[in-house]
Amino acid sequence: MRLLSSGLLLALAATPLACSGAPVQHEPGTLPPGLDEAALRLAWEEAVQIQDWERAVAVRQRMAALDPRDGLRRLAVASALRQAGYPGAARREALALGADPRAAEGAQVLLAELETAEGAFLAAADRYQALAEAADQPERARSYWERVARMAELGGDTTRAVDALDRALHGLSLRDSERRALDRMRAFQAGEFRHVADAAEVALSHPDPALRLLAVDYLIGEGSVEAQYALADTLSDPDPAIPLLALETLARSEDPLVRSSLEQALDHPAREVRLAATEAFAVGADRQDAGALVRRLDPEDRALFRLQCQLLERLTDHVEELPLDAGPEDRAEIAQAWREWWQRDS
Repeated sequence: MRLLSSGLLLALAATPLACSGAPVQHEPGTLPPGLDEAALRLAWEEAVQIQDWERAVAVRQRMAALDPRDGLRRLAVASALRQAGYPGAARREALALGADPRAAEGAQVLLAELETAEGAFLAAADRYQALAEAADQPERARSYWERVARMAELGGDTTRAVDALDRALHGLSLRDSERRALDRMRAFQAGEFRHVADAAEVALSHPDPALRLLAVDYLIGEGSVEAQYALADTLSDPDPAIPLLALETLARSEDPLVRSSLEQALDHPAREVRLAATEAFAVGADRQDAGALVRRLDPEDRALFRLQCQLLERLTDHVEELPLDAGPEDRAEIAQAWREWWQRDS
């Protein structure tokens, strides 16, 4: 947890303005006493210019103390706290503004931004949707619906994203780019892809593993070089089902870039992927590729180690006898023998 400086600790130690309107305390010398509104505004601009966010918080709190009932001033304090890197304090300030008619909307936006930064995309979508439904101006509502669509997409709720984008664009004369964006999102929702680029984007970045799997399946069927490169990039996906599916196709590739990705997949955190990647890597391998297997010999994993040794024998015509009942110590000795042999004969 990040520790506050002594000046900011003193500033935050005062009773929250949102509750009592008590004056804010500051470390002596942080800000001269008795500064008026104009001087504080100048101090704020200087703090922002040099990106001294803790001083900016102190200035904003001093400005809020000039009129404790002004919710917009307290909202500025919350925003400064966020900039200074104190999301918890910013959240507390923003939550206290819920009943203030002038600051409530800005407070909800700030809370949504904090949730977005934390990866709570669907919670942020809920806030933006409430703002969109309450907005009395079409342009403002449209802006919030667009944010709902973005947050829902990031959160993996494609159905909600499409609905929100529909509402954002309702009644508008759409530009070609906007129409394509909406059509594209609808296609994603249905698991239908029209271009390799769209499928690649989903396969590599969509939060829903089911959609990523559909995209990989599309790329396999498409079969182009571009699709093959996109498949190679999916080998690092943390969901084992995705690299396992891609490996079935990539094992036959002789492309150097794909071969490089296959080698990287040998280090995948999922054991089943490492096993499949080892087999796939060996399909198009020759003697010079044996070093990649030697470096990754894993005597702790019995099945993987036996597979690695079998493939090394095929690639090098060299044999290090591996008994069927070899235990961990025996396997460790055999692994060392392979390393020493490769160092001498490679």
